[in-house]
Order: sequence, then C-alpha cells, then structure tokens
Amino acid sequence: MNPTIDRRIVEALDAVDAAIAAHAAGSDAPLSMTMLARVKSELKRMREQTSPRGYSPTFPRFVMDWPDESGLVKLLVDVAYEYGRSK
Repeated sequence: MNPTIDRRIVEALDAVDAAIAAHAAGSDAPLSMTMLARVKSELKRMREQTSPRGYSPTFPRFVMDWPDESGLVKLLVDVAYEYGRSK
C-alpha cells in the first residue's frame, strides 16, 4: 500500500478514536457511536489489505449525509476516495 494513503488511514483512525472518546465522555461528537464503530472497522480493514482491489469501503455513502462541523466526514470521504484511486 502507498505510504501516503496508509498515513491518511491512520489519521482517520485517530480522528474516529477521538470522536468515540468524546461520545464516551458525554461530549458532542460527530456521527453516532454505531457509525463510528463501523467506520473504524472498515478503516482497519482498508489498512490490512495489501491491495485496495480486494476491498472497497462502504461508509462514504452513509457518512456523507451527516453534518460535518468537525471536518471528520470530509476526512473520511477523502481517505476513501484516495484509497479507491490507488487501485
């Protein structure tokens, strides 16, 4: 996998973990806990694949409908796009 894409996936995982922690602390956070867990799982799977040809994440079509005050949705959609382009 391209090291740049791998770094972007790690960046997205860190942002998702921060949002999960904010939810757990009772603070406002983007997306729902269920969606964050799903996105985290898909990001991990993206990282595990040696080639993006074997896996295509599904979360972009669902997160695009959420408000994006924090920038997390844009980050997730950008990462999925970059990952898909690396095929």
